Formats: sequence, C-alpha cells, structure tokens
Amino acid sequence: MTIKLLLMLFVGVLGFSETALAEYMWAPMGGATRVGRTLATNSFIFGPRTSNKFGPMDSYEHETHLARNYATSNCLFRSRWYSTMPYSYCDTEFPYITQDVDDFTIGSYQADALLIRTIYRTRIRMTPTSPVGTKTRSQIKGQKGHRSAGFCDRYPALVTWCIWSDETTIPALSDLTAPHPVNIWGITRF
Repeated sequence: MTIKLLLMLFVGVLGFSETALAEYMWAPMGGATRVGRTLATNSFIFGPRTSNKFGPMDSYEHETHLARNYATSNCLFRSRWYSTMPYSYCDTEFPYITQDVDDFTIGSYQADALLIRTIYRTRIRMTPTSPVGTKTRSQIKGQKGHRSAGFCDRYPALVTWCIWSDETTIPALSDLTAPHPVNIWGITRF
C-alpha cells in the first residue's frame, strides 16, 4: 500500500501527540512517516483549522530528527531532497550541529501558499553512518517561522539562511524508532 492510500484509509487517531495538535493550530493535522537507512519520507496534510494561520512572510518546516551518527545528508544538491510543498527548500542543520541530533528538514518559505486538504510530501536521501541493524529514536516536528525580507527575496536560492524559527511543535507530532516502515500520526480524516 502506498503512503497516500494508507493516509486516505486511516480513520481515527494513532501514535501522535494530541497536545501538539491542539496547541499548534498551524501544524499539519496528520500524516505518515517512513524512516529507513537511506531515505526519510513524510506525507502530511493541513486541515481546515490551518486556514489563515500563515502570513505572507511566514514559513513552515517539516522536520525529521534522528539521533546523531545514524545518517547524514547534504542539502546542497537538489538530487538529495524532494518536496511537493510550494516554495520549498532544504534547511541547514544549524544550530543542531553541536547537539546530539541530526535534523533533516524541508520547508516552504511562503507558507501562506500551502493549501488545506492537500497531501504534501517530502523526501531526503541519507547516507548511513551507523552499522546495519542500528536503531535510533526519531521525532517528526513542525516549525512555524518567518523569513527576512530584502536580500532573501532577491536571492531565493539562499533562503535557508533567511528563515527564523518562531514556534516548534513540542511534544513532537510523532515519536518513533528508526528504521520504521510506516508510522501514521494525527487525525487524517476530518
């Protein structure tokens, strides 16, 4: 079954934080996550409650956090990541480089272009840095932020350096052990 089919068939609530969904009205209502050794994929959907929660300078980032030394990725190469979100970019790991987490993040620097009831997908290719069979904790988080005007508007290729965090879903939208085949989280029927 594809992630899209699983997402559409799923009814109810499974493996997610009700607190995160209730507190962060801008966050996706639900989705599906798959974290393997070489690929992290996410499908997620914004519901009606998200409508008008983003302004023209707002950004949204969909984050996959893994324990440090599980895998690496390089967002400088477009072939290493993919997204169906409008105005998408792959974020840097700054400020996480000094922490015990690797942050694989794809965002939209114009979040007001995100549509409700639309399934968005992200994918990041990873290079394993741990032995086969290694398991690690993984968290899926959403982050609302804003972008600096001026320089960033003139040079969209550098937008990742112009996004500033305002809120991050704590607790995480989903908490799982990687590698994991598919984890469905949130309310995916509304």
